[in-house]
Amino acid sequence: MPGTKLFVISGPSGVGKDTIINHLKSRGRDWYFVTTATTRSIRDGEKDGKDYLFLTHDQFQAMLDRDQFIENAEVYGNRYGVPISQIDIAKYTNRHAILKIDVQGALTIKSKFNDALLIFVQPENIDQLIARLTTRNSENKSELEARISKASYEMDQSEHFDYIVTNNDNEILGSVEMIDKIISSH
Repeated sequence: MPGTKLFVISGPSGVGKDTIINHLKSRGRDWYFVTTATTRSIRDGEKDGKDYLFLTHDQFQAMLDRDQFIENAEVYGNRYGVPISQIDIAKYTNRHAILKIDVQGALTIKSKFNDALLIFVQPENIDQLIARLTTRNSENKSELEARISKASYEMDQSEHFDYIVTNNDNEILGSVEMIDKIISSH
């Protein structure tokens, strides 16, 4: 993708990826923030087409059957995928593509796009992450337990990433600044 570079922001659930992305968007950089498709239910405050492309299982499967994703996975019982059309928009507008996807998806992107840069966002420690997941109150008990269980595995995958940013409590702007500098330097 001449002129366009893929930047993947990833990390365990609850580490602050959405908050970081929202802060990056507010900085007015000429980057394209890719909107991921999902079959999960819309949460309070989210908007279809802005936060995610919310699809039914049939719609998602139809896109999958037409090979319209560069990456897709089932995560916590829901399907997620990066539509090729989203990357095409970045490519045709000659802007960097910023993706926010899970760790598994990030590693898949790297295997398909060797020049993609992976940024791993981690908590200061696992207790901090558990506290964030518990207080955000967006999952039921079994979903919460699954996310906590998966977090240790995901944190072990950080060695496969190009950059690691620690997102400490009450220091989100420092994490945003660090990621902004990483992307801006390319």
